[in-house]
Formats: sequence, structure tokens, C-alpha cells
Amino acid sequence: KFGIGFKAPKSGTISQITMQWKRSSGYGNGNYGTYNFELHTNGSNNYASGNVVARATNVNPITAMDGYVDGAFHFPISATLTAGQVYHLVITNVASNPSTNWSSPNTLMTRVKAWGDFSDPRGAVYENGSWKPWTSRDNLFNTSGGNYVNGSHVPVMLTWSDGSISGDPYYSSAISGGAKFYGSYKAGQYIVWDRATTTISKVGISVGKRGTPGALIYHLEKVGSGDVASGTIATAGQVGSTPTWVYASLPSPVTLTQGATYRLWFESPSSNSSSHYYQYIPYGENRPAIWLEGSWGGTKSHYTTSSGSSWSTNRNMDLTFDLQ
Repeated sequence: KFGIGFKAPKSGTISQITMQWKRSSGYGNGNYGTYNFELHTNGSNNYASGNVVARATNVNPITAMDGYVDGAFHFPISATLTAGQVYHLVITNVASNPSTNWSSPNTLMTRVKAWGDFSDPRGAVYENGSWKPWTSRDNLFNTSGGNYVNGSHVPVMLTWSDGSISGDPYYSSAISGGAKFYGSYKAGQYIVWDRATTTISKVGISVGKRGTPGALIYHLEKVGSGDVASGTIATAGQVGSTPTWVYASLPSPVTLTQGATYRLWFESPSSNSSSHYYQYIPYGENRPAIWLEGSWGGTKSHYTTSSGSSWSTNRNMDLTFDLQ
């Protein structure tokens, strides 16, 4: 069995759960299995209790994935959740000969959140009569047995009966194709501010460096109206080779107006290809687009890049940034 522990972000009734799944070579075999899903309350040692509050049975991966080999896996399930309570989604392959008919939830091994933080859905595996964390050493593709991480992140999206969506769609991050800030290369986030009008006084970004780059500059612009704030957010001495958070206080508070569109972007024109800042960009599945509506991504806000005067759109990716 495989378990996904998560903390309910609000109280209400869910009508569907969506997660990431893979049937491609190495991740699936045979007819890809048939799965039962049970939603358990939290039990001893923060594992599934055995107290089942909802079930979805005989779920077929091909149907649940709309025919795609890799991507969003969704199934109907009805359960009333209480905000702040921990629940466990327990997955069992009930197919005939499951050892030859199977497929795989898609997880990301990460140290970003601690094992005990259920706001970040975590993976667990049931074997030899007990539950244990799903770790990088259990991954068959980790042939060296190194890179030990016991913080398996599982992208999960909850659809509520009122039509709202919550969850985290990110299942990987772009490493070789991440953001690099130097010369004319810049990157940022296109933001449709569909939340209540609010005022911010600080912006932040998670970045690392290569070599000894020049200053990293931020721009917060209202699309069509130019910058509403800009300045230096970091110098080489403030950033290490491993990404860390840096912040800049705005020259004066900025009001983000509901319905308005903004772009938060960063550049380092005095840096070069061997001395620059970078960020690994998180991304999620864009099939269907609704998968990303729980985040900054999807059809509204999105990651954007430029190597000149025009900006390109990357709808299933998001810059890691902070507004305060």
C-alpha cells in the first residue's frame, strides 16, 4: 500500500481528488492495475489509523488519466473534512496479479518540508505489516542508494463541493532549464491579481549563484504602466551556491488592485554566463489546465522569461517568489 498524508486546508466536503501518476515505461506494466482509495483519519505515529471515512473503488488508471500515459490522475470521492485535521489517502492495487499489473504515483523527493509537516502532502509505504516513510533509498531508480531524503512530496489537489480547488500541483523542478539571471536574460512571474486588493511592502526570491555575479535587480511593474517599484534585492555576498531566500523592502508600499495585472521580474545585467544567479523552477502537469488552479499557475498567473524586449509564456511553471 502507498499512503499520502495531508492536512485539510479548510472545512467542507470534497468531491474529487487529483494526483500525479505515471504509466510510462519503468513506471507501469501490464494493464497498469486497478486501485482502491480509502481516506483514513490520522492514527498512531502519524500514519493511517484504519478508520475509513470515504472510499473510491476499482479505479482504472487509463480512465482516471483521460488516456494520457503521464499526468493528472483524478477520481470522484465524497468526504467531509475538518480544517487542520490530518487525513491519509491509502492506495491499494486490487488487480489480479498486481506484481505484473501496476503503475505509479509520481512523487518528488525533497528536503523543503519536514516529515512531520502535513501541509506538504507526504508519502508513506506499508510493507511487512507496518508503515514507514517513503524515502529516496526506496526508489528503484536511485541505484547508488545515496541522496537519502525522507521527505517524499506528493502533489495532491482537492476539489470541493462548492467548486473551489486547493492543493499543490508541483511535482518537479527544472534544473538544467531553470531561470538564469545575467546580461539580457531575465525571468519573472506574470500575476493576475484576482485576490482582494492589498498593500505590500516587501518582495522576495529564492536564488543561488554561480561564480561572482553583479547585483540582482527586481522590478515590480503594473502591466501596461511600467515599474511601480524596483531596486537591488541581492549582491553576490548575500547568496550562496545553494538557493536561499533574499528580500528587498519596497521604496514605498505598493497597492495590488483586484483585477489588475502585474509582472514581478529579476535581472542582473552586469553578470555573465559564468557568473550569474539562478533558480530551479517548479512545474506541474498542464493536462488538464484545472490542475494548476490551486497555485499561481494555470491559465492566469504563470512563469515568464525574456532574453530581449519581449516576454514568453510558460503556463505550467511558476517562479518561486514572495510578496509581503
